[in-house]
Amino acid sequence: MEINERIRGFFIESPLMTLTVNQKLAALFIIILSYNIWLNLLSYLVYSAFEMTEYYLEVLVRNLFGVRHHISELIVFYLFFFLAFCGFARLWFLLPRIYRYFCVLGKHYKQEFLKSWRPLALLEKIKLSVTYFMMSSGCLFFLFL
Repeated sequence: MEINERIRGFFIESPLMTLTVNQKLAALFIIILSYNIWLNLLSYLVYSAFEMTEYYLEVLVRNLFGVRHHISELIVFYLFFFLAFCGFARLWFLLPRIYRYFCVLGKHYKQEFLKSWRPLALLEKIKLSVTYFMMSSGCLFFLFL
């Protein structure tokens, strides 16, 4: 019951619902054309943050325990390995809840789509289908250009 209320609130109160179709298509077009730039920037920032954290942890371990460089590298490696293992274990236990949430969200989205699809005339259904097909093809074309 609680999930359905959150989903209903998302669809009704979403600020994306106030955007026009042209604004949504323009945003989608910009995102498709600039995804490579943003992905490279994000990966560089994550890599830099990881390297900086690793370096400062190595210096801290080396100065705190008075060990050699190789030993401090091993300690930091196993610390990061342990943190990654804990993260994956938590994700493993959260996956069933995430799956149920997306199943409920998909059912709600399907019901909303069918409510708006059924009253359409045949010509409108064909126009809508062709439009979605052309938009999907255009997105894939620009994505793999």
